[in-house]
Amino acid sequence: DMFIFIIDKATPTCNLSFIPTSPQELGTTVNASCSCTNTDNNSVVLYRNSVDVTATENNKNISLSVGIHNYNCTSPATQNYTYTEVSDTYTINSTNSSIILYLNSTAANLTIKQHQIVNITAVLFSGEGDIELYEDGVLINNGTSPLMNITTYDTVTLINITAYFPANVNYTATSQTWFINVTDADEPWFSDPAQDPGTVYNGINVTLNMTIWDNVDIAGYILSTNDSGSWVNSSFVAATGTQVIASAIEVIDATAGETVGWRYYTNDTVGNVNVS
Repeated sequence: DMFIFIIDKATPTCNLSFIPTSPQELGTTVNASCSCTNTDNNSVVLYRNSVDVTATENNKNISLSVGIHNYNCTSPATQNYTYTEVSDTYTINSTNSSIILYLNSTAANLTIKQHQIVNITAVLFSGEGDIELYEDGVLINNGTSPLMNITTYDTVTLINITAYFPANVNYTATSQTWFINVTDADEPWFSDPAQDPGTVYNGINVTLNMTIWDNVDIAGYILSTNDSGSWVNSSFVAATGTQVIASAIEVIDATAGETVGWRYYTNDTVGNVNVS
């Protein structure tokens, strides 16, 4: 008798593993390992995104670009073994970017007086590409890091300064914001000095007026005279508003022909002082 035996091909066992496991951020070293048992000559082929990377990537540490990578670990068909494939994906996410905004070399809010200069500098510590500088939401500069603006602020105001890095394929967007508080530095000023009566006699009352101006509220004023030969200040008179008529009545007790001087001191609510 004759017997016929049909020997079926064996099916290999393949394994596809990753160190570390997916997902990871850009810059992480990835090791993809493809191995199969019960094969002729241990023949395996590793594909990534349909490209044979067996020689360059199998069980090797590499860096991947951002995106989803499709892996196939295969064992080709032979006389004794069937074709076998194991598939998986590996995801690389964009990594966090980092930017720091400096105002006069300090990463913090800044308070200055009017007419002072501020060095605004943005530095990209993590990321690739251009960065942007904004003042109260308006773009004032853009380009490569470090990015600098030198600005003089003449107006009393509170200003929002933002350094911004827009997202790209490899890095997430990020920003940092600080505020510049510009405080008043302008002294009060005077106009329209006047006295009544115009001709002064010994022992009479004289009204001494002067208009005081400022861009913030005036706190008050003091009249000073040298009727006695030395300058003598009167009491402080409180005031309010950005335009004040300073007025005081003084009894002049001087010899005929003698010159008597008078002047006003004033200060505003933020501490700026002046004298007429």
